[in-house]
Amino acid sequence: MPRHRHLPAIAATSFVLVLFYVTVKAVGDSPTLSAEDRHAASRECQDAVHEVVADARFPFDPNVSESPDGGLLLSGSVDTGDGITAARHNYECFLGASSITGAYDADSVNVWRSH
Repeated sequence: MPRHRHLPAIAATSFVLVLFYVTVKAVGDSPTLSAEDRHAASRECQDAVHEVVADARFPFDPNVSESPDGGLLLSGSVDTGDGITAARHNYECFLGASSITGAYDADSVNVWRSH
């Protein structure tokens, strides 16, 4: 039985290493945008959301991820209304790189009530 004494420790260590690798890999896949590019992409997305929900307010910075086609996916939440009629909505904004200017242009935007 002495051979199997370390098996649980080896299994636990392997699990932790695999979990660490997956976490680092997922974080490493985020786009490396400059602060200026991130701000420009956020502004483009906010403009697109304002076309759907005119009184949208953005209380938080968006989550930004790169889409498989080289564009960006921004997601987050917006507040609408005021006082008693205030509501929180979620949004996703897909931005594609413009072939002419290289800047990001809004391809589509989805806004839905969060609760």
